[in-house]
Amino acid sequence: MLPECLRIIFLFLVEESPRNISPFNYEVPDNTRNNEIKKNKKTYANIPYIITKDLRSCTLVSRHWCEISTPILYAYPFHHFHNIQYCRYNQKEHDEAFEPYYKLIRTLMSCIPEEILKQHLPTYKFNNELKYDFCKRANPTCNYFSLIRGLYFTEELFNLSSWDHYKDDWLPSYFPKHVSGLGLPLNALIEESFVLLVMKEFVKYFCENCHDNSSILELHELLQRDIYYTAIESLSPKKLSGLKELYGEDILQYVIECPTRPRSGIIYLYKNLLPITNLTLFGNKAINSKRQANYLSHFISSQNKLQHIILSEGELSMLNNQRKVISERYYNIVLPSLAVHKEWLVKLEFRNIHFGEVLDQGTVNSLASIENIKELKLIKCNILEGDLIQWARSINKLEIFEFEALDYPTLYIPEKFLEILFQNSSQTLVKLLLNYKRNYNQDSNILRKISQYLHNLTYLYLPTLSSRELLPVFVKCQKLIYISFGLTYNTYNLKELGEYVPKFLQFIQFRDFRDMNDILPNDALKFFLQKSVENGRKSKGSLIFGLFSSSLVLTLVKKTSEYHRAPKELYGAHPLYTFPKFSTIYPKFNSSFGQVVDQPK
Repeated sequence: MLPECLRIIFLFLVEESPRNISPFNYEVPDNTRNNEIKKNKKTYANIPYIITKDLRSCTLVSRHWCEISTPILYAYPFHHFHNIQYCRYNQKEHDEAFEPYYKLIRTLMSCIPEEILKQHLPTYKFNNELKYDFCKRANPTCNYFSLIRGLYFTEELFNLSSWDHYKDDWLPSYFPKHVSGLGLPLNALIEESFVLLVMKEFVKYFCENCHDNSSILELHELLQRDIYYTAIESLSPKKLSGLKELYGEDILQYVIECPTRPRSGIIYLYKNLLPITNLTLFGNKAINSKRQANYLSHFISSQNKLQHIILSEGELSMLNNQRKVISERYYNIVLPSLAVHKEWLVKLEFRNIHFGEVLDQGTVNSLASIENIKELKLIKCNILEGDLIQWARSINKLEIFEFEALDYPTLYIPEKFLEILFQNSSQTLVKLLLNYKRNYNQDSNILRKISQYLHNLTYLYLPTLSSRELLPVFVKCQKLIYISFGLTYNTYNLKELGEYVPKFLQFIQFRDFRDMNDILPNDALKFFLQKSVENGRKSKGSLIFGLFSSSLVLTLVKKTSEYHRAPKELYGAHPLYTFPKFSTIYPKFNSSFGQVVDQPK
């Protein structure tokens, strides 16, 4: 009883969400920090929690506390690096990002039997036999692999060049620093061929010894195909039987095109996937044949209660017209299987899918029968017109909608589809993201529909628009808490906007201006702040300011015991830049960004 109580207490020391969350529990788009993060971010599975320093400290208190807290620490270790990315132009930032990851690899390496790794060391070099004076191996506290419940493979984490570069950080501690007789450091003799063999052994041991009831498998396409195949072939049915979330790139293609590999082929992997029937999230990228589409349809239909489905293709701008038409026909096979889960499916994502006019009426009817969708993402999809209007009319419980427009060969905005969606979801939609680059007054009709129908929005992310287009949104959408937008050059009328700022608004992001002079003509920001504060704001608190590349963030933080953490939670570890001469523009506001200061009366 006591260990279970202690485990529950430790769970209070983790952060619940992996996303960029503001102090008000509203997700902050990645581009408030770094646009490259959004481009490189690949994870689709839900990360249950993020480890904190407080929890790590608990492992040092006593052996008993260590035994209770360690399973929490190592349940999803790789997912905590889901935002890791290459910093090509800054070696210091690159090292700061990757060194903690390879320290984790070194800890896990200590669990692999030393004979497995020693056998791959080179035995001859420069016509000399190599001898190694190994140190005594320290036994790990436990087999950390057996605690891992989240399997996460991406090119960033399993990159051969990166592993080779950081080999000093992950090589086992019992390996010698120098080679006997030659007087050379070990890392000078180790080549990429050795690193690749060790990576394969690591992935194999990882997949064979992870927790029997692993809950998350996210397998992205890896450049090192041997590592990719090793991961697939090492996952036994026992390891996958308790899976709840599965996202795979190229898995089904591997099944069909690589039947000659040992223990591989469609029969082998199908037996591995067969026990999986209780997924809540499933994602698949690319359908390349009718056989693959049939297999995918059967797999989706065999699940009991899928709640979140992601279907995606490659970038449409990189595909020829023939490939698009073929893809459309395959989705006539796959999409009807979604209707099997119409009672439970609440999240649906389509990415880079060219629906076209090949979808038959039966497929459209299947989509229209899914009536409980609460979160919908349409990322760079095409031909959302014609018969698919019937699908838009059937969606009336939508709470979150994200739309990113296809811009190849020209910007595509399905105005009729979006208008019907807004109208049907006028009472339920609270979060809306529209992400694309506009050309002058293009799609201004859609922006008018937001102020006409969506009065219950609390979160709104808009493309670049004029202050005249933004004003009706401020006037009609009075429940807004978060808003992000870009203002077209020379159309700033911030004083007038400040008079109509929604009374509950707590987070404003100005985006896409070239320099601060764009947004500060004639003390425009001063008047905006003055009017917004004088506008009878309901929430009493303080303003936080943050200036990022091409964006300015203004945030109202309530005066509670938690406001001291707000700058870190909101802006993360990214540096905040100094607002030039801000105190001279509005003396009541401090010139240091991220600092909480009193709101002027």
